[in-house]
Amino acid sequence: MTLSSAVAHRSSSRSHQSLFTWSLWQVLLFVWLVLQILGVGVVLAIAKRRFRWGAFALGTLLMSVMVAVAGTLFILAPPAFYAYRETLLWAMALVGMTAAGFVTGAIGRRVAFWELWLATAVMLVVVFVHLGKGWHVLLGMGPSDTQAYVDYMMSAPLGLRHFGPM
Repeated sequence: MTLSSAVAHRSSSRSHQSLFTWSLWQVLLFVWLVLQILGVGVVLAIAKRRFRWGAFALGTLLMSVMVAVAGTLFILAPPAFYAYRETLLWAMALVGMTAAGFVTGAIGRRVAFWELWLATAVMLVVVFVHLGKGWHVLLGMGPSDTQAYVDYMMSAPLGLRHFGPM
């Protein structure tokens, strides 16, 4: 074996090793990204004191108010708007979420990524529980007589009754 072939063999094995190391590092970075998206990022932001609780609270409040207004206007829409109700609902909900994002960022004085992530997750749970079961059932408050009759006649989840098979 000559010196040049030994050097070529040695650098070839080193490049395979560095390619393997780089590939493993990329996989680990991807796993870390997925973990951050799944909630570790919020915990780390809170632990590093980068999470602004006031911005989160105001953003969550504004999101809930805007989504409630959008849902109320969806239900109370006049017959002239029946063809556009779904479009108006989603447009108003997105405008409300965007406004909440701007306000949260302004209060937090930065891009409030984790605050908005957690506020969106909280809103998702609140809306899912409300439309899936109803807060009156979850909290143990009985429905009115009219609502009990409607529940008896049509045993569909609240979301299906309000929005239909959207």
